[in-house]
Amino acid sequence: MVADQVLQVVDNDFRCDACPLCGARRIRKVGEIPRLESVPYASIQVRLMRDPELWHCLACASRFVRNSVREADSARLYGSSNSGDRWRRNRPFHQEKTAGVVRRVAQVCKAGETLLDVGCNTGDLLDFARSQGCVTYGIEFSGSVHPQLREKGHQVIGDPLAEGEGYFDVITAFDLIEHLYDVNGFLKVCGRALRIGGKLVILTGDPGCVPARLAGGRWWYVAPPEHIVFPSRRFLSGLDGWRVAEWHRCYNSVAWVRPLLTAVRANLSAAVHRRYNGHPSPWPDHVLAVLEKVG
Repeated sequence: MVADQVLQVVDNDFRCDACPLCGARRIRKVGEIPRLESVPYASIQVRLMRDPELWHCLACASRFVRNSVREADSARLYGSSNSGDRWRRNRPFHQEKTAGVVRRVAQVCKAGETLLDVGCNTGDLLDFARSQGCVTYGIEFSGSVHPQLREKGHQVIGDPLAEGEGYFDVITAFDLIEHLYDVNGFLKVCGRALRIGGKLVILTGDPGCVPARLAGGRWWYVAPPEHIVFPSRRFLSGLDGWRVAEWHRCYNSVAWVRPLLTAVRANLSAAVHRRYNGHPSPWPDHVLAVLEKVG
Protein backbone atom coordinates (compact mmCIF):
# COMPACT_ATOMS: atom_id res chain seq x y z
CA MET A 1 0.00 0.00 0.00
CA VAL A 2 1.24 3.50 -0.79
CA ALA A 3 2.39 5.18 2.42
CA ASP A 4 0.21 8.29 2.11
CA GLN A 5 -2.91 6.43 0.96
CA VAL A 6 -5.78 6.30 3.44
CA LEU A 7 -7.28 2.86 4.03
CA GLN A 8 -11.01 2.99 3.28
CA VAL A 9 -13.39 0.84 5.34
CA VAL A 10 -16.27 -0.50 3.23
CA ASP A 11 -19.43 -2.19 4.53
CA ASN A 12 -19.85 -5.04 2.04
CA ASP A 13 -23.46 -5.80 3.01
CA PHE A 14 -24.95 -6.44 -0.45
CA ARG A 15 -26.65 -9.86 -0.61
CA CYS A 16 -28.61 -11.53 -3.41
CA ASP A 17 -31.45 -13.86 -2.40
CA ALA A 18 -31.50 -15.40 -5.89
CA CYS A 19 -29.00 -16.00 -8.68
CA PRO A 20 -28.19 -12.56 -10.15
CA LEU A 21 -27.85 -14.19 -13.58
CA CYS A 22 -30.81 -16.50 -14.12
CA GLY A 23 -32.97 -15.42 -11.15
CA ALA A 24 -33.33 -18.92 -9.70
CA ARG A 25 -33.68 -19.27 -5.95
CA ARG A 26 -32.16 -22.76 -5.93
CA ILE A 27 -28.80 -21.65 -4.59
CA ARG A 28 -26.38 -23.08 -2.05
CA LYS A 29 -23.40 -21.73 -0.18
CA VAL A 30 -20.01 -22.96 -1.42
CA GLY A 31 -17.97 -21.43 1.38
CA GLU A 32 -16.57 -18.25 2.89
CA ILE A 33 -14.00 -16.24 0.95
CA PRO A 34 -10.94 -15.45 3.11
CA ARG A 35 -11.00 -11.79 4.15
CA LEU A 36 -7.79 -9.79 4.38
CA GLU A 37 -7.14 -6.75 6.55
CA SER A 38 -6.25 -4.72 3.48
CA VAL A 39 -7.05 -5.45 -0.15
CA PRO A 40 -7.02 -3.35 -3.35
CA TYR A 41 -10.34 -2.38 -4.93
CA ALA A 42 -9.20 -1.17 -8.36
CA SER A 43 -6.28 0.97 -7.10
CA ILE A 44 -7.92 1.98 -3.79
CA GLN A 45 -6.86 0.11 -0.65
CA VAL A 46 -9.90 -1.03 1.37
CA ARG A 47 -10.88 -3.14 4.35
CA LEU A 48 -14.14 -5.10 4.16
CA MET A 49 -16.34 -5.22 7.26
CA ARG A 50 -17.95 -8.60 6.56
CA ASP A 51 -16.81 -12.03 5.40
CA PRO A 52 -17.69 -12.48 1.71
CA GLU A 53 -19.39 -15.76 0.76
CA LEU A 54 -19.30 -17.71 -2.50
CA TRP A 55 -22.64 -19.18 -3.63
CA HIS A 56 -23.56 -21.62 -6.41
CA CYS A 57 -26.72 -21.61 -8.55
CA LEU A 58 -28.14 -25.09 -8.97
CA ALA A 59 -30.17 -23.97 -12.00
CA CYS A 60 -27.55 -22.38 -14.29
CA ALA A 61 -24.31 -23.54 -12.55
CA SER A 62 -23.04 -19.97 -12.22
CA ARG A 63 -21.49 -18.65 -9.01
CA PHE A 64 -21.74 -15.31 -7.24
CA VAL A 65 -20.62 -13.49 -4.10
CA ARG A 66 -22.83 -12.63 -1.17
CA ASN A 67 -21.65 -9.86 1.17
CA SER A 68 -20.20 -7.92 -1.72
CA VAL A 69 -19.60 -4.17 -2.05
CA ARG A 70 -22.74 -2.22 -2.96
CA GLU A 71 -22.95 -0.86 -6.50
CA ALA A 72 -22.88 2.80 -5.40
CA ASP A 73 -19.73 2.23 -3.35
CA SER A 74 -18.22 0.29 -6.24
CA ALA A 75 -18.86 3.18 -8.65
CA ARG A 76 -17.28 5.62 -6.19
CA LEU A 77 -14.16 3.48 -5.77
CA TYR A 78 -13.75 2.91 -9.51
CA GLY A 79 -14.31 6.59 -10.23
CA SER A 80 -11.57 7.72 -7.83
CA SER A 81 -9.06 5.02 -8.78
CA ASN A 82 -6.43 4.86 -11.48
CA SER A 83 -6.82 1.61 -13.41
CA GLY A 84 -3.57 2.28 -15.24
CA ASP A 85 -1.70 2.01 -11.94
CA ARG A 86 -3.42 -1.22 -10.85
CA TRP A 87 -3.17 -3.07 -14.17
CA ARG A 88 0.02 -1.64 -15.59
CA ARG A 89 1.55 -4.08 -18.08
CA ASN A 90 5.01 -4.06 -19.59
CA ARG A 91 4.15 -6.13 -22.64
CA PRO A 92 1.69 -5.53 -25.50
CA PHE A 93 -1.49 -7.58 -25.81
CA HIS A 94 -0.10 -10.13 -28.26
CA GLN A 95 2.73 -10.92 -25.84
CA GLU A 96 0.71 -10.69 -22.61
CA LYS A 97 -2.01 -13.15 -23.63
CA THR A 98 -1.54 -16.80 -24.53
CA ALA A 99 -1.13 -17.79 -28.17
CA GLY A 100 -4.60 -19.38 -28.33
CA VAL A 101 -6.30 -16.21 -27.07
CA VAL A 102 -4.32 -13.96 -29.42
CA ARG A 103 -5.12 -16.19 -32.39
CA ARG A 104 -8.84 -16.19 -31.67
CA VAL A 105 -9.01 -12.43 -31.15
CA ALA A 106 -7.12 -11.93 -34.42
CA GLN A 107 -9.75 -14.04 -36.18
CA VAL A 108 -12.54 -11.62 -35.22
CA CYS A 109 -10.50 -8.44 -35.81
CA LYS A 110 -11.09 -7.90 -39.52
CA ALA A 111 -9.70 -4.86 -41.31
CA GLY A 112 -12.18 -2.02 -41.64
CA GLU A 113 -14.58 -3.33 -39.00
CA THR A 114 -15.60 -1.40 -35.89
CA LEU A 115 -14.47 -2.80 -32.53
CA LEU A 116 -15.48 -1.57 -29.08
CA ASP A 117 -13.55 -2.67 -26.00
CA VAL A 118 -15.54 -2.23 -22.78
CA GLY A 119 -13.34 -1.71 -19.74
CA CYS A 120 -10.40 -1.00 -22.04
CA ASN A 121 -7.99 0.31 -19.35
CA THR A 122 -5.01 1.87 -21.16
CA GLY A 123 -5.93 0.30 -24.51
CA ASP A 124 -3.69 -2.77 -24.90
CA LEU A 125 -6.39 -4.79 -26.67
CA LEU A 126 -7.39 -1.76 -28.75
CA ASP A 127 -3.78 -1.33 -29.84
CA PHE A 128 -3.78 -4.91 -31.11
CA ALA A 129 -7.16 -4.53 -32.85
CA ARG A 130 -6.00 -1.36 -34.55
CA SER A 131 -2.86 -3.14 -35.77
CA GLN A 132 -5.22 -5.64 -37.43
CA GLY A 133 -7.00 -2.81 -39.26
CA CYS A 134 -10.01 -2.27 -36.99
CA VAL A 135 -11.58 1.10 -36.24
CA THR A 136 -11.27 1.20 -32.44
CA TYR A 137 -13.51 2.54 -29.69
CA GLY A 138 -13.11 2.20 -25.93
CA ILE A 139 -15.11 2.58 -22.73
CA GLU A 140 -13.21 3.00 -19.45
CA PHE A 141 -14.81 4.06 -16.16
CA SER A 142 -11.52 5.42 -14.79
CA GLY A 143 -11.23 8.79 -16.53
CA SER A 144 -7.54 9.15 -15.70
CA VAL A 145 -6.58 7.00 -18.72
CA HIS A 146 -8.79 8.78 -21.28
CA PRO A 147 -6.05 11.17 -22.47
CA GLN A 148 -3.71 8.23 -23.04
CA LEU A 149 -6.36 6.41 -25.08
CA ARG A 150 -6.99 9.45 -27.27
CA GLU A 151 -3.25 9.99 -27.78
CA LYS A 152 -3.11 6.45 -29.20
CA GLY A 153 -5.86 7.28 -31.68
CA HIS A 154 -8.72 5.36 -30.02
CA GLN A 155 -12.15 6.96 -29.70
CA VAL A 156 -13.45 7.12 -26.12
CA ILE A 157 -17.20 6.87 -25.60
CA GLY A 158 -19.43 6.56 -22.55
CA ASP A 159 -22.23 4.43 -23.96
CA PRO A 160 -22.11 1.46 -26.39
CA LEU A 161 -25.12 2.96 -28.17
CA ALA A 162 -23.49 6.37 -28.58
CA GLU A 163 -22.64 5.49 -32.19
CA GLY A 164 -26.08 4.03 -32.91
CA GLU A 165 -27.77 0.64 -32.74
CA GLY A 166 -26.18 -2.12 -34.79
CA TYR A 167 -23.04 -0.03 -35.30
CA PHE A 168 -20.29 -2.35 -34.04
CA ASP A 169 -18.96 -5.51 -35.63
CA VAL A 170 -17.13 -6.69 -32.50
CA ILE A 171 -17.42 -5.89 -28.79
CA THR A 172 -14.75 -7.19 -26.43
CA ALA A 173 -15.06 -7.46 -22.65
CA PHE A 174 -11.89 -8.82 -21.08
CA ASP A 175 -11.72 -9.16 -17.29
CA LEU A 176 -14.99 -7.25 -17.05
CA ILE A 177 -18.11 -9.39 -16.74
CA GLU A 178 -17.13 -10.67 -13.28
CA HIS A 179 -17.38 -7.06 -12.04
CA LEU A 180 -20.94 -6.40 -13.24
CA TYR A 181 -24.03 -6.01 -11.05
CA ASP A 182 -26.37 -6.42 -14.04
CA VAL A 183 -24.89 -8.91 -16.49
CA ASN A 184 -28.20 -9.35 -18.33
CA GLY A 185 -28.54 -5.59 -18.79
CA PHE A 186 -25.00 -5.45 -20.17
CA LEU A 187 -25.74 -8.26 -22.63
CA LYS A 188 -28.90 -6.48 -23.83
CA VAL A 189 -26.99 -3.25 -24.48
CA CYS A 190 -24.28 -5.17 -26.34
CA GLY A 191 -26.94 -6.94 -28.37
CA ARG A 192 -28.44 -3.62 -29.47
CA ALA A 193 -25.03 -2.13 -30.27
CA LEU A 194 -23.90 -5.09 -32.42
CA ARG A 195 -24.99 -5.80 -35.95
CA ILE A 196 -26.60 -9.18 -36.74
CA GLY A 197 -23.77 -11.70 -36.88
CA GLY A 198 -21.56 -9.46 -34.75
CA LYS A 199 -19.39 -10.97 -32.02
CA LEU A 200 -19.19 -10.35 -28.29
CA VAL A 201 -15.86 -11.69 -27.02
CA ILE A 202 -15.61 -12.29 -23.27
CA LEU A 203 -12.57 -13.32 -21.24
CA THR A 204 -13.30 -14.25 -17.63
CA GLY A 205 -12.72 -16.85 -14.95
CA ASP A 206 -14.36 -20.22 -15.55
CA PRO A 207 -16.49 -21.30 -12.53
CA GLY A 208 -16.60 -24.82 -13.98
CA CYS A 209 -12.82 -25.28 -14.12
CA VAL A 210 -11.10 -27.89 -11.98
CA PRO A 211 -9.38 -25.38 -9.64
CA ALA A 212 -12.67 -23.60 -8.93
CA ARG A 213 -14.43 -26.86 -8.06
CA LEU A 214 -11.59 -28.05 -5.83
CA ALA A 215 -10.84 -24.77 -4.04
CA GLY A 216 -14.41 -23.61 -3.35
CA GLY A 217 -14.43 -20.28 -1.51
CA ARG A 218 -10.62 -20.26 -1.46
CA TRP A 219 -10.34 -20.09 -5.26
CA TRP A 220 -7.96 -17.19 -5.92
CA TYR A 221 -10.20 -15.70 -8.60
CA VAL A 222 -13.08 -14.93 -6.22
CA ALA A 223 -10.83 -13.17 -3.68
CA PRO A 224 -10.68 -9.67 -5.32
CA PRO A 225 -13.64 -7.70 -3.88
CA GLU A 226 -14.42 -6.36 -7.37
CA HIS A 227 -15.23 -9.88 -8.57
CA ILE A 228 -18.85 -10.62 -7.72
CA VAL A 229 -20.39 -12.86 -10.40
CA PHE A 230 -19.08 -15.80 -12.44
CA PRO A 231 -21.29 -16.85 -15.39
CA SER A 232 -21.25 -20.50 -16.47
CA ARG A 233 -21.33 -21.96 -19.95
CA ARG A 234 -24.84 -23.25 -19.22
CA PHE A 235 -26.04 -19.71 -18.52
CA LEU A 236 -24.42 -18.18 -21.61
CA SER A 237 -25.64 -21.03 -23.84
CA GLY A 238 -29.24 -20.39 -22.79
CA LEU A 239 -29.35 -16.69 -23.69
CA ASP A 240 -31.97 -15.55 -26.20
CA GLY A 241 -30.52 -13.84 -29.26
CA TRP A 242 -27.04 -15.26 -28.80
CA ARG A 243 -25.13 -18.32 -29.93
CA VAL A 244 -21.97 -19.54 -28.21
CA ALA A 245 -19.71 -19.73 -31.26
CA GLU A 246 -16.61 -20.68 -29.31
CA TRP A 247 -15.64 -21.74 -25.79
CA HIS A 248 -11.87 -21.77 -25.39
CA ARG A 249 -10.43 -22.70 -22.00
CA CYS A 250 -7.28 -20.72 -21.34
CA TYR A 251 -5.18 -18.83 -18.81
CA ASN A 252 -5.62 -15.12 -18.16
CA SER A 253 -2.10 -14.42 -19.39
CA VAL A 254 1.19 -16.15 -20.13
CA ALA A 255 2.36 -15.15 -16.64
CA TRP A 256 -0.12 -17.62 -15.10
CA VAL A 257 1.18 -20.60 -17.07
CA ARG A 258 3.53 -22.79 -15.05
CA PRO A 259 5.39 -26.00 -15.95
CA LEU A 260 3.10 -28.93 -15.15
CA LEU A 261 5.38 -30.50 -12.53
CA THR A 262 5.86 -27.15 -10.73
CA ALA A 263 2.10 -26.55 -10.62
CA VAL A 264 1.33 -30.07 -9.39
CA ARG A 265 3.90 -29.83 -6.61
CA ALA A 266 2.59 -26.46 -5.45
CA ASN A 267 -1.00 -27.71 -5.48
CA LEU A 268 -0.16 -30.87 -3.53
CA SER A 269 1.68 -28.85 -0.91
CA ALA A 270 -1.25 -26.45 -0.54
CA ALA A 271 -3.74 -29.34 -0.32
CA VAL A 272 -1.74 -31.00 2.46
CA HIS A 273 -1.81 -27.79 4.47
CA ARG A 274 -5.51 -27.19 3.67
CA ARG A 275 -4.88 -23.88 1.94
CA TYR A 276 -5.42 -24.85 -1.71
CA ASN A 277 -6.56 -21.84 -3.76
CA GLY A 278 -6.05 -23.12 -7.30
CA HIS A 279 -2.86 -21.20 -8.03
CA PRO A 280 -0.66 -22.04 -9.78
CA SER A 281 -2.99 -24.26 -11.74
CA PRO A 282 -2.08 -27.28 -13.86
CA TRP A 283 -5.34 -26.64 -15.74
CA PRO A 284 -6.69 -23.54 -17.54
CA ASP A 285 -8.91 -21.55 -15.18
CA HIS A 286 -10.24 -18.90 -17.58
CA VAL A 287 -12.41 -19.04 -20.67
CA LEU A 288 -12.57 -17.03 -23.87
CA ALA A 289 -16.22 -17.12 -24.95
CA VAL A 290 -17.26 -15.82 -28.36
CA LEU A 291 -20.99 -15.03 -28.50
CA GLU A 292 -22.57 -14.35 -31.89
CA LYS A 293 -25.67 -12.17 -32.21
CA VAL A 294 -28.28 -14.21 -34.05
CA GLY A 295 -31.36 -12.04 -33.90
